[in-house]
Amino acid sequence: MKLRKVILSFIVSVALTVTFIPTMASAAEPSEWDAEAVQTIVQLQDGSATLEVTVKDAYGHDIASQCTFSWYKTGVDGVVTNELISAAYIGGPDGAKFTATETGYYTCAVGYNGDYICVIFEVDSYGEGRATIYAHEVNKVVQLQNGSATLQIYVTDYMGHDITEKCHYHWYNQSSLVNVESKPIDDVGTYDGQYETITVSEPGTWCAIVYANPLYDATALAAVTVQKPKEGLSELAVNGLKVTPKKKKAVVKWTANTDADGYLIQYSMKKNFKKAKVKEIPNAATKKTTIKKLKSKKNYFFRIAPYTEIEDLVSGELSTVQGKWTKFKKKVTIK
Repeated sequence: MKLRKVILSFIVSVALTVTFIPTMASAAEPSEWDAEAVQTIVQLQDGSATLEVTVKDAYGHDIASQCTFSWYKTGVDGVVTNELISAAYIGGPDGAKFTATETGYYTCAVGYNGDYICVIFEVDSYGEGRATIYAHEVNKVVQLQNGSATLQIYVTDYMGHDITEKCHYHWYNQSSLVNVESKPIDDVGTYDGQYETITVSEPGTWCAIVYANPLYDATALAAVTVQKPKEGLSELAVNGLKVTPKKKKAVVKWTANTDADGYLIQYSMKKNFKKAKVKEIPNAATKKTTIKKLKSKKNYFFRIAPYTEIEDLVSGELSTVQGKWTKFKKKVTIK
């Protein structure tokens, strides 16, 4: 059963009293004010459930004290199927709340300055199972960077509403835990204003059990795989370095390394490469380049190293891991 909130202007209702419920004739501008359910889907607990509405103006100020609230038993689309079930209240917590004792759909018609917004609720039996929640991983796989990795998830109900901040989380490393149920429920992550976030330092499959109680009497599971950094990147090397001197330039050749993302060619007139210059080759398939603007009749030393780029799957930033410089420093005299 699909739920939705509709903005409506009023017409005369078919109620037994002189009350009214809005229709879809003309809508109040959402930018002027808004009414929302504190919780759209509620389950009966001990025979009752509390339905509550919040009302705010365009600046986020609470204007409930200036509104009227009329509660109806309705159909799934907000159509009145019964008469008014509570008197119209003038603002305050009394009008913005209603205690339901039966399952089904309820509508609160909120009035403000002659305009109306209808807020629809669903009341389920306890344990009915329709109040499902879903946990979503921002990234399902992340890599340890400098010894740590950031994991992020968010949670929605089956209507798609974000309820991340309202939930409780139990994080654990499935790879190093035998009995999950033996661990206490502990929220070791933090809410950063958008996601439930946790920083970990161990590789493995990290899981979060999401508890929505008492909101939905439901749980969900999220899982993120944390990988070690690519092994051996700092040990990558390049073979076959050859340097051919030309007039005020040098042609450098090497054997491509398919595990690299690019190369760094360093050259200097000093054997210890003091004040050396570096040319970057951003294509691992490249096997040749020309170094220009060299000084004639001068000796130059050359060496090359591969590099690999690793993307942080959370931030999207790239970090570079440099391999080994060639042990043999090629010396040539420029023509």
